[in-house]
Amino acid sequence: AYVRSAIGKDRIVAKDDASSLVYTLKHNNIVNYISHPDWVTLTKDGTTLKLETTANNTGHVRSGYIKYVIGNDEDSLKVVQCDFDKDVAGDR
Repeated sequence: AYVRSAIGKDRIVAKDDASSLVYTLKHNNIVNYISHPDWVTLTKDGTTLKLETTANNTGHVRSGYIKYVIGNDEDSLKVVQCDFDKDVAGDR
């Protein structure tokens, strides 16, 4: 089972403010995280994945990938951090 299917998402979207998101993972093998963006902190505890983001003060949408291995399979999960009004719509 891949992490994306284990949390029911193909990407994680967070707001610009620092946030903490918790997902329950359903998998049948050990998940090992290889890398993640420097603005993301991961904490794994059994079947729980806690993802914490620092505040996005760039003024732009930022994204990155959590890379992981389950058994012999390597894959990634996209993480996006943005607020539409601040990062996409901008000033008019």
